[in-house]
Amino acid sequence: MFASRTPQDTNPASEPTAHGQTTSPSPPRTHSYSPRLTTAQHIGSSSRPQPADAPFTHWRDAEAWLDAAGGELADVVGYAVALGEADYACWIAEALVDYFVRQGRYHESQTALEIALAQVDEATDQRMAPALRNCLGYTAVHQRRYTQARTHLTKALDLSRRRTEPWEEARARTGLGALDLSVGEGERAVTHLIAGVDLAKRLRNDWVASMALVILGLTHY
Repeated sequence: MFASRTPQDTNPASEPTAHGQTTSPSPPRTHSYSPRLTTAQHIGSSSRPQPADAPFTHWRDAEAWLDAAGGELADVVGYAVALGEADYACWIAEALVDYFVRQGRYHESQTALEIALAQVDEATDQRMAPALRNCLGYTAVHQRRYTQARTHLTKALDLSRRRTEPWEEARARTGLGALDLSVGEGERAVTHLIAGVDLAKRLRNDWVASMALVILGLTHY
């Protein structure tokens, strides 16, 4: 999960894929770190309808089903929009992010999220406005599109505060901390991460708290 990067936005297709650690303090280099802050955080989230019976007995079964769907997954979000199901479009887009990012399918993640975000004002789940932007920021950090990531995460932080969505505020703080670490802004990273840890602990959100603590530790590495 480590890679030496410069603070500028870069094209991931043109960058080396080998990962390594930087040990020399001069010239200054940075660590790019992107924890998974999406699907796993929302297990048990009350804003989504919970199925009465799980369709899969194991997460590997679910992943195999997703693999079989291939390149059609992002289209499912579009189908939900076409049917007037804005909430489902948003929930599906959010739920697919971790799967897409883990496979390096960043463009599909971005596409699904942007389709859903265009309908977010029609959704009844008010959490979706900051949540989708958090996911877009998360995806953009993986793409090393740092300017866009900051725009999305800053908007997510603002919306989560104004709409009193502390869960999303904790995610936004942690995402901004990861972004700041990636571009070598250690002090800003620490500020965001400490706030994210404190809020996540108050919410008893162990996943976000643990991710924020991992990144906080890396700021001192």
